[in-house]
Amino acid sequence: MTIMTLAQAAATGQLAAQIFTDVEGVDQHWQARREERLLGFYESLDEDDGELARVAILGRIGGQWFAATCLVDGEGEVQDLLGSRVFADYAQADLTYRRLG
Repeated sequence: MTIMTLAQAAATGQLAAQIFTDVEGVDQHWQARREERLLGFYESLDEDDGELARVAILGRIGGQWFAATCLVDGEGEVQDLLGSRVFADYAQADLTYRRLG
């Protein structure tokens, strides 16, 4: 395996593919959620972000359960995935989801 610089990755299109995959992953988690709960509001240093909320979600993708924390805008649209953990069973994912804060 070779290590690429950021410029090389951008030149070969691999950077764009990774960014697309990351954005797609955020949406995939949001759409696959089965539960959600408000954790509180998020104060961004960037004034252009508007009002964002931290939201915990619990869901299932590809046979695996996950618990995650997202940033969601005032329109209910997911903006970012702050963190996610994957579990083989519902019980562990639910426990983690309930502890997110």
